[in-house]
Amino acid sequence: MREEIYQIRRPEHILFGDPLCLEDKERFQNVMVDYRPEKYFDVRLVLKEEPDPEDARFILKSMDLYFAPSQDLKIYMNNRMYQGQQSESKGIAVDTARYHIEVDGRKLDIHTGADGWWGNFTEFYRMDGNRKISDAAILNIYVPEERSFMWMKQNARYLFGELRNIENTRRKLTERGAR
Repeated sequence: MREEIYQIRRPEHILFGDPLCLEDKERFQNVMVDYRPEKYFDVRLVLKEEPDPEDARFILKSMDLYFAPSQDLKIYMNNRMYQGQQSESKGIAVDTARYHIEVDGRKLDIHTGADGWWGNFTEFYRMDGNRKISDAAILNIYVPEERSFMWMKQNARYLFGELRNIENTRRKLTERGAR
């Protein structure tokens, strides 16, 4: 397993999904991300590669973004939430064997080599009467296996600007080792 955690500047706007879905955002809003983080959120980026728990011959890679007030980030990064919170999740579908990521106007197209689910978006919130108050969000972007960890880091730097390293974890992945 290899994991690197970075503090990054909060983006103003993120688009993520199949390029065809992004052409008709209203129609495909359930399978793509068009997100504007709350101004009071801090952001952590986690670059990760780990063996697939269902088949260790494969390595899973992801770029995960955590949005929350700074004092709450660790809660969401540890897959937890507060009592009384609700959450909504949606998978990010790809039908053209590629996805598009746009962060504050910086664009990147990734060829996945296959259709399917290439990400997930979860928003955590609470209700105040009829008003929905956003507490946090998590965006998971799955990266094709043939892409290297260095490729993820370089493209994260392109999309998000300066990466301030907070923590690194590295353990032997498998017999094949890390790429």
